[in-house]
Amino acid sequence: MKNNLPLQDAYLLAIKRENAPVTIYLRNGFQLRGHVKGFDNFTIILEYDNKPHLVYKHAVSTVSPQSPVQFSGAEIGGARSAGTPEADTAAMSDGVVKTPVAQ
Repeated sequence: MKNNLPLQDAYLLAIKRENAPVTIYLRNGFQLRGHVKGFDNFTIILEYDNKPHLVYKHAVSTVSPQSPVQFSGAEIGGARSAGTPEADTAAMSDGVVKTPVAQ
């Protein structure tokens, strides 16, 4: 059964479920490392230094887990359907396009 979650929600949910350590690259070049504890349409709660920090999504360039995170194509909503090459590629964290950090 398809949950019709937007791709970013399915991806962040998989990271949160696995409690995977992540690096969040911000548009200004800063890097934040921690664990995703929650998210909504506009923000991500990232825990680091044993404290929750509110990160606005509009400031985020890339979310990169330290190890591959798997999530099923059934979680992906939108125009893609499970079993298509696009959905299969998107379902793997290695399919994320990573942008360089500005110096």
